[in-house]
Amino acid sequence: MISAGQRFTPLQRLLHWLMAVCILTMLFIGVGMVSTVMPKYLTLVSIHKPLGIAILVLALVRLAVRLRYGAPSLPADLPEPMKLAAQLSHYALYALMIGMPLLGWGMLSAAATRSCCSGVCAFQRSYRRVTACMHCSGAHTSTLLSCSLP
Repeated sequence: MISAGQRFTPLQRLLHWLMAVCILTMLFIGVGMVSTVMPKYLTLVSIHKPLGIAILVLALVRLAVRLRYGAPSLPADLPEPMKLAAQLSHYALYALMIGMPLLGWGMLSAAATRSCCSGVCAFQRSYRRVTACMHCSGAHTSTLLSCSLP
């Protein structure tokens, strides 16, 4: 990893704010999906799916940019437990930004209904076969997904 200067690069800041807007939008859409019925629900779902894919792509790009350009160093006078907490919270945030869309995609792929989002059906069929194989072999990593398999 190449060390960064005193600030994040403009690209990192742009990705940060794009992700913030997308994640907050997804939060409000999720609340709306839980609290509404049929007509608005379908509209919210049609926004939710492509936005989830956009968040996944942005998170992967953000991770690649982060690995390439690094991050500014933490203040030298920051206590070690706080430095550790800052590092661990960043790992957790990246895990959630990548993991949540993958879980949503997995749940959609494992569902009995057929749903496409901008030509992602081929990936969904592949993912469904993989999760079905994992389910049959009793792999513990697919516990959440196996609940949705028919």
